[in-house]
Amino acid sequence: MAVEPERLDAEILRDAILAISGCIDRTVGGSPVMYKTEASGMSRTDSTRRSLYLLVRRVYPLKFMEIFDAPIIAVNCPQRTMSTTVLQSLAQLNSGFLFEKAELLADRVAGAAGQDPAAQIRLAFELVFTREPRESELKESLLFLEEQTAIHVAAEIAGDQAARMALADLCHMLMTTNEFLYVE
Repeated sequence: MAVEPERLDAEILRDAILAISGCIDRTVGGSPVMYKTEASGMSRTDSTRRSLYLLVRRVYPLKFMEIFDAPIIAVNCPQRTMSTTVLQSLAQLNSGFLFEKAELLADRVAGAAGQDPAAQIRLAFELVFTREPRESELKESLLFLEEQTAIHVAAEIAGDQAARMALADLCHMLMTTNEFLYVE
């Protein structure tokens, strides 16, 4: 019997992103984390505390969490909905939150693995997927880093910074895959 993969709940997804980027605050207890509401009407938080501590507001939900089916507080929610929508893909690809955490993950990987691209890829896969990359994935990822670095260099970004940005691009890509988003 085949097991259908299940997408991570919104709170678990946010916590997983914080954890792999190395910035999750695992402090137990304390005050709830308040949101900031921007002029655009969008709510956001810069906190790295676990999602359990996010103050839930009826009027201003965190959009990233809402897109990934966080419970709607304005109505009784006896069961969590589980949807798969284009907005989820767009949120992963364009979220400032994910770009920021991908850069932190890239810094974490580069700091631990050094300047060897193959070692960086292996560590990134280990942190994101808890497994080694397959040989084909390693080759494709090496090519990706090379191409992205060239693109950044062409945009007149210095070599070291271009390589760092390419690694952040790879980390961002890994965090947007179904393998990260779903569990079997």
